[in-house]
Amino acid sequence: MSDLTLFNKYESDLFTITLPTGTVLRTTSHQQDIVTGGNTYYATKYGKWERGYIKSEPNTVSEIDITLTASTSILFPGTTKPMLWVAKLFTRSTVKIVTASLALPSAQGPLDKETTIAASKTVFIGQITIPSFASTHAVFKCADMGYLGLKPWPIRVVCAGCPFTLFDRGCKLTPSTFVVHCTVYSGSTPTNIVLASALGSVGNDSLPYSRGYIIPTSGEATGWHITVNKQTDSTHLELAPFVLELAVGDTFDLFPGCDGQKATCEFKFSNLDNFGGMPNVPGPPAALSGTGS
Repeated sequence: MSDLTLFNKYESDLFTITLPTGTVLRTTSHQQDIVTGGNTYYATKYGKWERGYIKSEPNTVSEIDITLTASTSILFPGTTKPMLWVAKLFTRSTVKIVTASLALPSAQGPLDKETTIAASKTVFIGQITIPSFASTHAVFKCADMGYLGLKPWPIRVVCAGCPFTLFDRGCKLTPSTFVVHCTVYSGSTPTNIVLASALGSVGNDSLPYSRGYIIPTSGEATGWHITVNKQTDSTHLELAPFVLELAVGDTFDLFPGCDGQKATCEFKFSNLDNFGGMPNVPGPPAALSGTGS
């Protein structure tokens, strides 16, 4: 009798969750950790992850609900914050779900070695779009990648201001050209950052970092984009509230902001050749009525 005849088969889901920062979490709906392909899928380390049915109809985007159940002792990776307290950070994370049939010896104890996968099938690849929260669990609504095609039409809007985002394919500027490496100085608060050294100008703008953003390079918020609402002076930045706070001594990369105006593109960034706006387009006050005499 072959060893396989002694195996009982179990079906479990394997979740690979890639956060916007690039951090990867691997979890399973199985009651024990599963090791396969050199990766460990944790049953409880990141809470309990389970999925509902995949909702799919012809010519529509497939959707699925994923439920995370966790106590306050389960911390978000790399932080001291309970997972459920900051669960909204999973928004825009990529989710891959593989259903695996596990071939396990009937008398096997704890899964302390490579698990035999008898068969596996990828059943869903998508992105977390809408999270909702309760005291002990969170429900993430996920849509397959087809939802990215449901963008407003037309993609290119004719308007006076530039429709591009700073550093995107239309803008063509390179972030590394403008990055400034900073350290959070004493006297800072979670939303008001004091810098140890004064910031310089970018082009003709002496306060160029309003509407910009930072990417922390140390501390709990490492890797996340945080908006700079306003640069109040050369040594102070006002940040948008964020669930992971910067502490004194944390470091971050700082990038300038852009208001999409032609003068900003020309005199702040010297990038007029790539300005995408059309300043001479008439605004609403100049619109013509279809019922004119």
